[in-house]
Amino acid sequence: VSTQSTWGVRKKPVETRLLTPYAEASEHMTRRMAELGRVDRASRVLDFGCGYGKPLCDVAKQSGATCVGLDLSELHITAARTIQRERFPDAPVSFVQGSFTAVPDAVEGPFTHVWTQAALCHVHPLLDKVLAEANRMLEDDGLLVLNDCTANAKPDALTQENVYERMSFEHLVSHRTYLDKIRAAGFRVLHEEQLASHFWQSYRILAERARANGMADLARKYEETCASITRDQYGLNIIIAQKVSSLATGASSPVS
Repeated sequence: VSTQSTWGVRKKPVETRLLTPYAEASEHMTRRMAELGRVDRASRVLDFGCGYGKPLCDVAKQSGATCVGLDLSELHITAARTIQRERFPDAPVSFVQGSFTAVPDAVEGPFTHVWTQAALCHVHPLLDKVLAEANRMLEDDGLLVLNDCTANAKPDALTQENVYERMSFEHLVSHRTYLDKIRAAGFRVLHEEQLASHFWQSYRILAERARANGMADLARKYEETCASITRDQYGLNIIIAQKVSSLATGASSPVS
């Protein structure tokens, strides 16, 4: 049972049997981010942590934007290129192996958009450095289009076990801290929202699927994850922010 494939925006926050299917919910998330970020045919999009690349291929196909996916994992990049070749042969997208804490020279900017979807949560201790790289790779007035995990309250033992250890998280910042760090990195926040109810529903369905398939321990972990979301110890957000100053030239005070 894959967790990340289910993280999405759902149309109906009601009984799980009536909820939007997994793949469609994930595509809703990608589509909503693209709409909020005003991604179009003239856009050049750099994806920090593209994973297997399917969401970025969707963006390229739907908008016509020229897209570059960046991921540290050779396995991910190989899979992304295969998906692009077999399922999106006409989409203007390419993939490069490398780190978003130090974007390789092979990735030529500037870009109109830096995009990241549920990827930075594994490097929150390095978030300032990642945001500085996003700033560096964007053109003036370019947009950061971000979706990530957060923790608005200190994790208790159950959250440490069922979220942090299961997901290999070292540390998660709060939504408010995320906004502060983005502003300090030379951005103006244009839009921000928290998606706890959608996140909770995703894990509720995962728990039901795991239990139905005889995976009782995994189902329990997903149920505890729902409880962590209810306690505000685990969450999901979307942030759209515009570059207003370059850190390389000495950005002054944070902007709002």
